[in-house]
Amino acid sequence: EREADCKKHDKPKGGRRPKPISDIPADNKQYNFTDPESKIMKVNNKGWDQCANAQAAVDSHKQIIVACDVTDETNDKRQFEPMLEKAQENVGKDKRIKAASADTGYYSESNIEYA
Repeated sequence: EREADCKKHDKPKGGRRPKPISDIPADNKQYNFTDPESKIMKVNNKGWDQCANAQAAVDSHKQIIVACDVTDETNDKRQFEPMLEKAQENVGKDKRIKAASADTGYYSESNIEYA
């Protein structure tokens, strides 16, 4: 863009070349004053965004949410166990959760063993 502008106005390039833009924001640019519990996370379009990660556990037969949470963890793998525990606590110890399903974002060997 700079070269095209110089050619357009028939001027030589002046000054230093601009530094390339980093894909990763600097540590001191990652604080959100309105939502300090969120953080900058990599998103699926290969960019970055200020986010939080919402979790929900649903009773598939009754179609109601039995547990939910919002976390600043970027990966769901560490959320499977706590969500299953919250769901069990909310439905009651007398109604044991017999089966759980989750998408591939929750997949890990330890989660398979836990379930």
